[in-house]
Amino acid sequence: MVIPVIEKLDPHKGWTNDQWFFRLMTICDYKAENQSEAFHLHDYYSVFWIKTGEVVHATDFVEYTLAGNSILFVPPGIRHRMILDKYCDGVTFIFNEEFIRMNFDSNIPVREYEIFFNHTFKSMITLTDEDIPAFEMIVDKLMKEYNRHDKFSRSIVLNLLNLFFLEASRIYEEQNQEEEVEAGDAPNSSIIEFKSLINKYYREEKGVAFYAEKLNMQPSCLNSVTRRTSGITAGEMIRNRIITEVKRLLFTTDMSIKEIGIEMGFDDPAYFSRFFKKYTGTSLSDFRELSRKKYK
Repeated sequence: MVIPVIEKLDPHKGWTNDQWFFRLMTICDYKAENQSEAFHLHDYYSVFWIKTGEVVHATDFVEYTLAGNSILFVPPGIRHRMILDKYCDGVTFIFNEEFIRMNFDSNIPVREYEIFFNHTFKSMITLTDEDIPAFEMIVDKLMKEYNRHDKFSRSIVLNLLNLFFLEASRIYEEQNQEEEVEAGDAPNSSIIEFKSLINKYYREEKGVAFYAEKLNMQPSCLNSVTRRTSGITAGEMIRNRIITEVKRLLFTTDMSIKEIGIEMGFDDPAYFSRFFKKYTGTSLSDFRELSRKKYK
């Protein structure tokens, strides 16, 4: 079996820090940097507003063509490929969840937007002539703030992204009302159900067997599904969700490390510390101190 490459963004381009990044560019520039049309994974979110030309987008479950004035939303961890024709142009922005998490005024984590995560694995919308001006306004302002880069720019960009996602979510819901499917009828919908179960139980349940039983499958089968769709094991998906929440609590609350451990279902503080250090490479206290310095 060929293991797909997991693409990582060049840290020397765009807005970047040790943990977060954000880039905004034209699709022409994106094409110049990304020549491969092979299936791959990446560890960041991507949004492509196709203004002219056509794009073929394919995942393991579905392949479709996007024409002009379509917007494509690609989450991390989905094996996919894109074929952009020579007339294709527009804008794209690329970011990781750490960047979005800095906007604590927003109550909507990026992972909860259906435009990125849905049962059909078809995360796209088509804009009408009436829709375009609102998106043009948002993207124009995004570009100005991205290039201006003063002490207000990052917060403005974060709020503009949230507005972009909300406007897109409204259109997505309108355009997919008649295409709703039952979870069991969706192509390999078990991966979506698994992610939903993790979000519900990750504080109490950290073993793959619990989730496999909920999904009426063997743990080995669940691991096979997650490897095929995300390139990582079911256990890694559970751990990643736990670590994401621990990081959020370290940064946003004044809870002690012991209190955070109890909140996350770790009764042994020493084991909690070893767990976090093993999978992040840093201690709990060091992460809290460094992240607060960076995000001031």
